[in-house]
Amino acid sequence: MLVERENHLAALRGMFAECRGGAGRIVVVTGPVGGGKTELAHTFTARCASSGAKILGAVGSRGERNVGLGVMCQLFCSAKLAPEQSERARELVDAFHARDEHTDRVLHQLALTLLHTLLPAEAPAVIVVDDAHFADEPSLRCLTSIVRRLRSVPVMLVLTQAERPWPTNPAVHAELPPEPVSRRMRLTPLSPRGVRALVAHEWNLPMARRLAPAHHTLTGGNPLLVRGLIEDNRGLPADDEPVVGGAYTQAFVNALYRCESSMLSLARAAAVLDMSTDLHLPARLAGLDDEAALRAAATLNRSGLLHAGRFRHRQARAAVLDDLGDDERRGLHLRAARVLRQEGATATAVAAHLLAAQATDGAHDIPMLLEAAEQALADGDTDTQLRCLRLAQSTADSARQRARTTAALAAAEWRVDPAIASRHTAELLGHARLGHLTPAEALALADRLLWFGHEAEAVETLRLICRSSTPPDPRTAAKLRAMAAFLRNGFPDSASGVHAAVPRTPETNVRQLADPYGRATGALADVLTHATRANGVAAAEQMLKGTRLEEATLAPVCVAILALHLADQQCAARSWCHLTLDSDAVANAPTWNAILTCLRARIALRQGDLPAAEEFARAALSILPVRSWGVSAGFPLGVLIDALVGLGRLHDAAEHVNTPLPSAALEATPGLGYLHARSRFHHAGGHFEAALADAQTAGELAARWHMDHPALLDWRTEAARTAARLGLTGQARELAHDQLALLGPSDVRVRARTRHVLALMEEGQARTDLLHQAVQELHDSPARLELAHALADLGRAQQAQGLLETARRTFTEARRLSRQFGIPALIAAPDAPAEAPAAILLSDAELRVAVLAAQGHSNRQIAAELFVTVSTVEQHLTRVYRKLRVHSRSDLPLYLQTALADSA
Repeated sequence: MLVERENHLAALRGMFAECRGGAGRIVVVTGPVGGGKTELAHTFTARCASSGAKILGAVGSRGERNVGLGVMCQLFCSAKLAPEQSERARELVDAFHARDEHTDRVLHQLALTLLHTLLPAEAPAVIVVDDAHFADEPSLRCLTSIVRRLRSVPVMLVLTQAERPWPTNPAVHAELPPEPVSRRMRLTPLSPRGVRALVAHEWNLPMARRLAPAHHTLTGGNPLLVRGLIEDNRGLPADDEPVVGGAYTQAFVNALYRCESSMLSLARAAAVLDMSTDLHLPARLAGLDDEAALRAAATLNRSGLLHAGRFRHRQARAAVLDDLGDDERRGLHLRAARVLRQEGATATAVAAHLLAAQATDGAHDIPMLLEAAEQALADGDTDTQLRCLRLAQSTADSARQRARTTAALAAAEWRVDPAIASRHTAELLGHARLGHLTPAEALALADRLLWFGHEAEAVETLRLICRSSTPPDPRTAAKLRAMAAFLRNGFPDSASGVHAAVPRTPETNVRQLADPYGRATGALADVLTHATRANGVAAAEQMLKGTRLEEATLAPVCVAILALHLADQQCAARSWCHLTLDSDAVANAPTWNAILTCLRARIALRQGDLPAAEEFARAALSILPVRSWGVSAGFPLGVLIDALVGLGRLHDAAEHVNTPLPSAALEATPGLGYLHARSRFHHAGGHFEAALADAQTAGELAARWHMDHPALLDWRTEAARTAARLGLTGQARELAHDQLALLGPSDVRVRARTRHVLALMEEGQARTDLLHQAVQELHDSPARLELAHALADLGRAQQAQGLLETARRTFTEARRLSRQFGIPALIAAPDAPAEAPAAILLSDAELRVAVLAAQGHSNRQIAAELFVTVSTVEQHLTRVYRKLRVHSRSDLPLYLQTALADSA
């Protein structure tokens, strides 16, 4: 189907008719690549052949451009010569290839031989040379000889050639006689109307009117591309935005291969650079001068292959790149990086091509990759950052470059997963010993060593920094002092090594440091001191307001939020945690996200929101697995275990208690919280000896490490509660009173919990009074979970004294808090009958056993559910029967069977 070529076909047929009168005619058809020249020639010759004309055809090819007489041989083959004519043509071709000294005479005779094969004839002959711009030079000289003889010979010569940046076949064109013997025809891309006609051939006309604009935009009216686009969308639902697929992209690549070499080179350069505003860079990459590039670009634009120097669709650009071999594509990208660097392009632009090439052009590219990595980090593009650093590290050619690139890569990988970054630890420690690391790089290495519990190597690294001939910058010096202080507290067993590594100076006083580390740790120190707690809260909030989250401020930000948390400013701590988690920096740093999410879990736990605490703790462990938490693994695990115990899900908690921890996890401060949580787990399961051992171990470590602060760890309360259950009442009272003596006026939560524990060791009015004091204190604090537990026990105590209406009101408030926090029943009966006050005297463990027994579980099933022995279940049931004055489980009151359902 010819569209917008009817006039050209009619002109060709008119010239053929003139040949019938005995005069030769010559026509040169030009136009864009893929513009329909070949289709026009085929349609014309088919009609000529039907009228008896003899047709000779040949096609020029880029690959055969240097094959002498290739086009002429094609013409002879298509002429169906008589044996003697074929022999004569073969002799002449052989003579040419033998490089006879009379080459011009041989070519002249070869042209005459071809003409003689066409005469005499009943109808004019037609010689068609398609893509004549790729014809070999000897064949063109033969065609020139033929052109000079066509005035009186009934032969029509049709040459098709694509538009090119420079004139094509000037020798042939110079020999062309004037009209009417010769004529030039130029095909142009299809107009929107022409594209619509082609589209209508596939769909109906109304549909074509809607679809044609998009087809024209994507093809520029190039018929080859239009047909490819139609093929891609054949059989698909018609859409205003057509699918660009393999037929379109293959047509695009085919068209480029039929272009002049400068056009192909420029298109490839444009595909690699993906830019069009300035031809200078693509021209340099393609090896073209500015004029050649301008001509090539103009020709590509006129052909519809490009629009204003850009590809009309991203798939076209991708097809050009895919068509290149791997080595050729990488070579182009490497040259592109060189050109861009020489032209002063940004490091990001240069690095993009180095990454595509997976190679560098020399040591001067390493700084470009490092700079690009920094910019990628600022843009939140972690993947590009890591790729830049890995390429820089793999191609570094000196020890210092290797050290610098490895240090940068380890820092970047740590933000993604500390376990991945740990692969570089041994190499970096070697670089540190050789003095190849800067103080800042060595300090970052020490930080990662501490993360995995390698305190000896961390201390060694700190010593190396102090002995270095290069003094650290002020920020690094401040961080060094802060890390030394952390090492003294977080890894106290290494304290002697720290003293030697970082001697104490007046500036070591954290309250005097103006940097984020000093301000955050100073705020935390104030919070842990009763007299200055308010100052610490104000300092923490001020520090958070004026600090932007980045690599150097992550630790201070977390410390400041922790200070608010330990000061029981849970709402403020939660708000800052949420605000920090929502920042762009955290979105691209999984490690940061995990740390802050774990901190958010701890805040939720302290607020009594156990479901949220579980959710955040699980999220932290899903972001970073246990192996990646290093010695801090006890931090998220401890919060998760504590939340699950509070929710009464001991079976789930047991899975995490049994999770293997790194060997150093219990030798660092995060292990204290884990021991505390494990103690509560053992207590809930009735394993009181194990619970007391864990609580006492945590206390001993806290004391040895100078971290025995009730705000950090109220281990004495937990130990007293467990000691009381073991019948060690004297020890329990001593622990509780010691705890009270350590508390300040603002330690409301811990004081109330301690009084609660003391109350459970008393009877009658003494128990009620202590519980009432605990409830009163907790009413004005954010410790709502502790309030719920105190109310439940207060209600039991009131009911035991016969204060039934008062107990009912207390139970109502306890139930409300129980439902609010999603925790199991805190009381034996939501509306315990007045005639059964003894039920209120059931302990937590007895109540759990009684409820399960009332529901019909056997002793063995109860033991498996609660992780206790069958003997323990039997002992609990014996006490339950005695307190409730019943003889068997079938006699257990109905309200015990519904207690758990009411709390759910």
